[in-house]
Amino acid sequence: MRPKRMLAAFVLFLALFVLLTLQLYRIALDTSSIYAQAARSQQQIELTLCTRRGFVYDCTGRPLNYRTGQVAALVEPALLADPRQAAVRLASACGMTTAEILPYLEKGQVFGIQLDRAIPETEGIRQIESMGRIATPAALHTVGTLSGTGEGVSGAELAFQQYLGRSGGRIYAAVRKTAAGYPLPGSDVTLVDEDYYLPGGVQLTIHADMQAVVERAAREIASGAIVLLEVGTGRIRALHSLPGYEGDRLADYLDAAGGELLNRTLEPYNIGSIFKILVAAQMIERDEVPAPYTCTGKITVDGRDFYCHNRSGHGTLTFEQAFARSCNTYFIARFGAEQYPPTLALARLLGWDQAGHLAAGLVKKAGNLPQERSASGQLLANTAIGQGALLATPLDLAALVATVAGGGVYRPPVLVEGLVDREGTLLRDMAREETAVEVFSAETAGRLRGMMEAVCREGTGTTAQPEGFAAGGKTASAETGWLLEGEPVVHGTFAGYFPADAPRYALVVLVEGGRSGSVAAAPVFKEIAQGVMALDPP
Repeated sequence: MRPKRMLAAFVLFLALFVLLTLQLYRIALDTSSIYAQAARSQQQIELTLCTRRGFVYDCTGRPLNYRTGQVAALVEPALLADPRQAAVRLASACGMTTAEILPYLEKGQVFGIQLDRAIPETEGIRQIESMGRIATPAALHTVGTLSGTGEGVSGAELAFQQYLGRSGGRIYAAVRKTAAGYPLPGSDVTLVDEDYYLPGGVQLTIHADMQAVVERAAREIASGAIVLLEVGTGRIRALHSLPGYEGDRLADYLDAAGGELLNRTLEPYNIGSIFKILVAAQMIERDEVPAPYTCTGKITVDGRDFYCHNRSGHGTLTFEQAFARSCNTYFIARFGAEQYPPTLALARLLGWDQAGHLAAGLVKKAGNLPQERSASGQLLANTAIGQGALLATPLDLAALVATVAGGGVYRPPVLVEGLVDREGTLLRDMAREETAVEVFSAETAGRLRGMMEAVCREGTGTTAQPEGFAAGGKTASAETGWLLEGEPVVHGTFAGYFPADAPRYALVVLVEGGRSGSVAAAPVFKEIAQGVMALDPP
């Protein structure tokens, strides 16, 4: 038995010895690799030719923060036949002069340079396709931008800063270096691609072409906000805030008085007559549609005069006619204390009094709804026509219109589809499938749609009616209580949907100081609706 035990012990020892030898060999290989890398790093220098962060995509997969067509050039002076001619060619495609480029060539060291376009093939100049960062992208306040220090304003660039940083790439030239650490003239140069051309980033619900339609239509608006929502999904197809800013000059706007960095689509505003949609909705829901009323142009409540926009009066109007013509006195006369709480309850179901998070740092501000217990006569009058302390964001108003167009069902607005991996697939779906909320019945929504379509057909919104298809909507002239050069500031808004026969989009146009929704906002609505339907025909 002893020889067998000795043999077993020997075999075990031999096996352990072999395992130990293999482990030491592996460690030696790893160590040699580390040493080899260290040696290479001491012998060569990396010249970065182009670098980028991750992409911010639109809903079709097009980058919003980078453009193609740029060129990165690696210049090897030792291989140039005519340095001066090379300097002329390089200067013609970048922002430098021939005199500024020549000293780089005379040094004889390899260097990289960014070009706006390709130049004729030249020995000693290697060109590769690169991507240029868009400092001021479309949907500026939504995409956002970062300064060279990593600081930025609220937007996808800032909200997903870390992930976009990991989703980028670069192309560099590996060049042997001198003992002093400079590129060695005449040495071999290797171009290395570190994931530069791979996809990756965050995908938004914004549609680049629809965003372009919105921004073109808003060219004459000095200050305001535009929101385009997809009915039935809540996906935001365009967000535009005015005025804008230049992304490469962020510091210049920090103390500016124009509020250029403010995303007005997410800021609360005085509502105006668009609130009449909710007033009408609760009347229909409660089966309390009021009787006709004769408008004389003015109504007095608790000693205060409230005027209609038609100072001479509309005459006798039915419920539908009063809505189409936006008659203030009708709604004031027919809105009572018993209707006040249910109207505010509808607004709460729509989230008007709550903040909404679209992404980190992109927050829809909470609006303001008056307290139910303080329903004085004058407060009731103001509420009936959407004036006073009532506040909601343009995004809130768009969600209201989408709710009417979508059969009375509210779906929270969605801005982010998800994260995109290095293979171009949606790595993590971030589109919130939140539970839809029925704000009012489909029957009520249908009746409201008929009334809103009458606004565009024969009421205050005829200037919003597109050509070739119908729309529904509501005008508003919202008093702010502010004065500018002695004149009251009144915002003009139009909120509507299109096409009327099968609504697909809800659109809100708000013009600060526009005074009249039918004059300042409705024509812009019309232009956008026609442009969007040209992109997405029935």
